[in-house]
Amino acid sequence: MKGILAVIATTLLMSATVHAEQPNYGFEASDINDPIFKEKCTSYTDALTNADADTVASFAPPEFMENYPEKFPKEVERRISKHKKLLAQYPYFKLKKISIRQNESKIDVKRPQNSMVVIDTLYEGSPKGTIGISCLFIKNRNNKWIYSFTGRTHE
Repeated sequence: MKGILAVIATTLLMSATVHAEQPNYGFEASDINDPIFKEKCTSYTDALTNADADTVASFAPPEFMENYPEKFPKEVERRISKHKKLLAQYPYFKLKKISIRQNESKIDVKRPQNSMVVIDTLYEGSPKGTIGISCLFIKNRNNKWIYSFTGRTHE
C-alpha cells in the first residue's frame, strides 16, 4: 500500500513540476482540459493583482520588448493599473470558481493556429459582488500555447 501511495505521489509531483517548468509564453498542453491553462490564467491574474510587472510581461511575445522597448513596459503598467482600479471597487479578491469555456475552446487539427482555449475565472469581490475575468490562449505558429496578449485569436 505504501508503495502504491509513493508511486502516486511521485507521479503527481512530476506532473506539477513539468507544468511549473513551462514558460508562460509558449507552453505545451495535452488537450483543452489540461490543468496548465487554469494554472497560467491564475498566474497571470495573480501577477496583475500583485503588480508583478515581470510576470505579466512574461506572458507577452518576447519580440514585444525588443520591438517596443519604450512602449511595452508602459503597456504592462497600464494593464496592472487597470486591474488595480477594478480591485479598488471591492473589499477583497478571492478566487471562487475557475472553468474552461467548453463552447469556445477547441483544437483545430487541420489548422492548429485556429485552436483556442478560454478560461473563465470568477472572483468574489464582496459578499454581494463577483468579478469575472477571462483568459484566452491560442496556438502559435510553433504549435505552442500562448496567452493572447493582444486580444486577437490569431498571432
